[in-house]
Amino acid sequence: MSRMSAMPRDRTATALLVGSLVLLAALVVLALWQMVLPWKLVLAAAALLAAVLAVLSWLRLARHWGEAEALLVPPAPTPNATRTIILEKELSALQGMQKELVTAKRAAEAATLAKSEFLATMSHEIRTPLNGILPLLDIVLGGQLNADQRDYVATAQRSAQELLRIVDDILDYSKVEAGKLELENVTLNLRDLLDSVQALMDKAAESKRLSLRLSVDEDVRTLLRGDPVRIRQVLSNLVGNGLKFTERGGVSVRVSKRAETPTHEELVFAVRDTGIGITPEAAARLFQPFTQAESSTTRRYGGTGLGLTICKKLVELMGGKIGLRSEPGKGSVFWFSLPLAKLPGEVAQGRLSLQGVRGLYVGSQRGYEKLNPLLAGLGLQVEFLPQPAEALARLRRSAPLGRSFGHELLVAEMGGAPGETQNLVRNVLREPTLERVRILLPGAPAEAGGPRLGVLPREPDESALRAALESLFALSSHTRPQPLIARATTPPARAPAAATANELEPPLRGRVLLVEDHPVNQQVATKLLSRLGLEVVQANHGSEALDLLGKGVFDLVLMDCQMPIMDGYAATRELRRREALVNSARMPVIAMTAHAMAGDREKCLDSGMDDYLSKPLDRALLARTLKQWLPSTPVEEAIPVAPAPVAPDPGQVLRVAARAAAAPSRITPPPLRPSFAPPAPPPVASGDLLDEEVLRDLEDIMGDELKPLVTVFLGDSPKRIAMLEQSAAQNDINGLSQQAHALKSASANLGAKRMSAEAKTLELAARAGQVDNPVARVAQLKAMYLATADALRERFGVRA
Repeated sequence: MSRMSAMPRDRTATALLVGSLVLLAALVVLALWQMVLPWKLVLAAAALLAAVLAVLSWLRLARHWGEAEALLVPPAPTPNATRTIILEKELSALQGMQKELVTAKRAAEAATLAKSEFLATMSHEIRTPLNGILPLLDIVLGGQLNADQRDYVATAQRSAQELLRIVDDILDYSKVEAGKLELENVTLNLRDLLDSVQALMDKAAESKRLSLRLSVDEDVRTLLRGDPVRIRQVLSNLVGNGLKFTERGGVSVRVSKRAETPTHEELVFAVRDTGIGITPEAAARLFQPFTQAESSTTRRYGGTGLGLTICKKLVELMGGKIGLRSEPGKGSVFWFSLPLAKLPGEVAQGRLSLQGVRGLYVGSQRGYEKLNPLLAGLGLQVEFLPQPAEALARLRRSAPLGRSFGHELLVAEMGGAPGETQNLVRNVLREPTLERVRILLPGAPAEAGGPRLGVLPREPDESALRAALESLFALSSHTRPQPLIARATTPPARAPAAATANELEPPLRGRVLLVEDHPVNQQVATKLLSRLGLEVVQANHGSEALDLLGKGVFDLVLMDCQMPIMDGYAATRELRRREALVNSARMPVIAMTAHAMAGDREKCLDSGMDDYLSKPLDRALLARTLKQWLPSTPVEEAIPVAPAPVAPDPGQVLRVAARAAAAPSRITPPPLRPSFAPPAPPPVASGDLLDEEVLRDLEDIMGDELKPLVTVFLGDSPKRIAMLEQSAAQNDINGLSQQAHALKSASANLGAKRMSAEAKTLELAARAGQVDNPVARVAQLKAMYLATADALRERFGVRA
């Protein structure tokens, strides 16, 4: 439509025109009807006609003027035109927003991918030293230690395990954001859970001279089903906050029962402190992210303010509620309620009666006199016998007498004659006629717990004793999925040379091919497998493993995933291809990897592996997994391969390995060289190449065994440097990352701190794909190694 057609007309002129035409028509009709034409009437009609013509001429002239004006002046907007303009603007804005949303979505996806890569890298970095710490701690706990040494090592093990749990929580962070955090629903021992929280928090309480007590009401079941890891996480956070904000008094935890249904118990966990308290205004916003009571609280006590927010989300995920009661200056009570399921066999079960249970106490007279009043108070009749052999004879004689007259409990101290007492415990566990006897180990470590085995702190109270006995006798003849550990109101003391559950079980039998490229990891895994009773043959990479599998017979393969030459995935796929060609039996292959991101297990299984173990290896989980996959009748054929190298005593290298593995994180890496090709690297000053403190500890602990370890390092490192040079020449980023990682760990274990830092810098750059000049970077690392090697040769007098 043109502008002129859209122009409005003069409504007055239009009305005059229409009126004149109507009047003229009326006069014509009237004149025809009367058949007379008076002169006056004709004149009037002529005048009217002239007026009509004048009006039409004016309208025509006005139209021409309007066209001219329309060419010079933009027309006034009409309502429809205004709406059209606004709609066009809104459409343009919407299209711009859509483009921004697409851009933001792509940026968010890139950020999520970067975060996942970062979490995977950090997980691997933290798990690498833990892989050398946790298994060695586990091995040392199974050795001959006095009470203090066992307590120290057990505390270190708990701390390392807690660190590992933190790493796992970091990996779960992405699942929390996506709403995909999966909760466990397993059998948990409530007093065991509280004991682990207290053991974790005791040091913090002692450092501030605060009391820390945990109690469970009498009507609360010991064994329930839920997620023990998440419950422990929430409790630890609340107890830690209570200790942080309390200067005098202490913190107490009470577990009570709020309600009960035929299948569930609703428990309330209340954490009470005598600290600074919280105002109602601050309490209302306390569970918000990054929030503390006041800004001064953050400055004084530290913290991010995220802990309570995480607790709230975890409790709500478990179907519970969380809250607090507080008053400034009078302390606080943080509580959360959870519905926990009863065990299928305990749905209609009441509290166990211990009245009339008969037992024997083997150990010292003093220990018997201290514990017997508590036993008698619970209705037990326990007789003292000093000799383990006599106790075994009495148990055998009373076995046919049944419950009324037979002995159902053996209390065995491990302090006086640990070897004889361990034999007694083994015989009781193995003899079918004594399957009704439960065993209680006072002062034994938590790791000694197991089926028909309970442990007690050295100074138990009645509540802890009842908890241990109830757990023991609630099991009937079934095997518990978790150790039986009584709650301790004081830190449990450790007895020397206590028998662990693994030591009391018969050893595994079989021939295992260990495929692992790193010497330290080889030694740790070999020691663990040997302790389990297995014969071990080593391979350094997948290709070598395939050769060994073609020459001899094995029961099982433990396969590392990331190795040079051929990784574990490729080796397993090739093994499955060969099995299919000759239609041979399937060889069990269990993956070992330090990666723990979602999808790693699926990647292993997709390549043909049968199971998955995450590093660091846990001895109990390793034993259970191997027992599941090892055949009942192991192979007997031996093959002429070189025996696995003997690992040094892990008890000796434990402290040094833990400190050395962490040393690089305290070193500032040297600045990176420019991206252009530099001249040959300058010589490295030897003043701070080696950590003398680590080396002195190594010499004190390992003695003559240290020099051969240095020789192994000096013989292995040049090969890895050569592989690095080859990878740099081929721009092989994966090869750079793998070899730099191996050099980083090996040099850290010998206190070569600057070389370890240099290798770490190269590894991280390779993983990020940001190695600008790989040849120059490898040359710099090689110069650092040559200087380190000279320093080690001079320090130890070796010629390798």
